[in-house]
Amino acid sequence: MTGCPNAQIPIEVVGSPANHALALEVARQSLVLLKNEGNLLPLNKDLKQVAVIGPNADDELVLRGNYYGTPTQSVTVLEGIRSILPGQTEVAYEPGCDILGTDKKGIKAAVKLARKADLAIVVLGLSQLVEGEEGQQEGVAEGLQSNGDRADLALPGVQQALLEAVAERDASGVGAVEWQRFGDQLGAGAHPCHS
Repeated sequence: MTGCPNAQIPIEVVGSPANHALALEVARQSLVLLKNEGNLLPLNKDLKQVAVIGPNADDELVLRGNYYGTPTQSVTVLEGIRSILPGQTEVAYEPGCDILGTDKKGIKAAVKLARKADLAIVVLGLSQLVEGEEGQQEGVAEGLQSNGDRADLALPGVQQALLEAVAERDASGVGAVEWQRFGDQLGAGAHPCHS
C-alpha cells in the first residue's frame, strides 16, 4: 500500500525505545483486573514454584488477535512470568490441552504440576482458529482456517475442564490466576483455589 503513510514508517521507528515506552504505558493504563481475591497479585516474590498451565500461555501468535501487523517484540504470558519472578522461583509449564479438541490426556499432567506448585497460573481462551474472519488462514497453522464467528462465549474445547481440574487441585487455599482472551477483549481474575 504505497499510498498509506503508515506503511512508509521504517521498522526502526516503529520499534524505537520511545515507542516501546509508549506502548508499555498504554498497556499499563488499559489493562483491567476484574478480581483479586486474597490479594494474590502482585505475585509474591517468595514463591518456590509456579505452575503456568494452559494452551495460550506460551503461544506468541494468540497475543496478536485477528488483525495485526508484525510486532518488533512479543512476550508470551509464560515469558513475562519468568521475567518478573526471581531466579530462585521455578516456573514450570504444561499446556494441559489444545485450544480446540476433546483430548483430555494432558489435564492429568497439568493437575500434577499444579499440586507441586505454590501457585498455578492458568492461561486460557481463544486463538485465530476459533474466532476470526470465516476461512481466514492468516495466523493459523498451515492447512487450517478460522471457524469465523462464535455462537457463545464458553471456553472452547476442554479448557473449562482443565480450569476446573486445576482449581480443585488441593485444599491448601493456594491461588490460581486466570487470563482469558475472548476475541479482542481480555479479562483477568485472581482467586484462591478451594476443593
